[in-house]
Amino acid sequence: HAGGLLPFFDRCNESTVFQAADGRLCLNSRAMTAKYRVIAWSSDRGKTWTQPQVDTSLPCPVCQATTLRLPASDGTSRVLFANPASRTARERMTVRLSTDDGKTWPASRVVEPGRGGYSDLAALPDGTILLLYETGEKRYAERLALARFNLQWLTGK
Repeated sequence: HAGGLLPFFDRCNESTVFQAADGRLCLNSRAMTAKYRVIAWSSDRGKTWTQPQVDTSLPCPVCQATTLRLPASDGTSRVLFANPASRTARERMTVRLSTDDGKTWPASRVVEPGRGGYSDLAALPDGTILLLYETGEKRYAERLALARFNLQWLTGK
């Protein structure tokens, strides 16, 4: 079912959503002029949303991004976020990990320091994480690349 409209915030689009441990939905959007991701929350399954807030820990050059809540049998909250982490260009494809439902992103690794664009995350049953993303030598969308890693690589532990 279609949800409610996001309160106005400078043409937000290309959003991604994850469900927090407490059941709320987190909408993570690109904003056309903010140069950072914009976050809004819903406590009623998307019928209404909070006023969007700029998240200055997530730089974004006006590009699509992706979130993924990892399954956990122990109740641990783990959310991944990936995007080109630059305020000026589609470059520095970066993956981040939050253990507090996106309030902070203490772990991050650059997957591709050069050009990078749209991306998507997936997790395999064995714990392998996949990041499919655009990249290229002259343009950020010349080809698709697939990165495979695990949480140990991301956190360094």
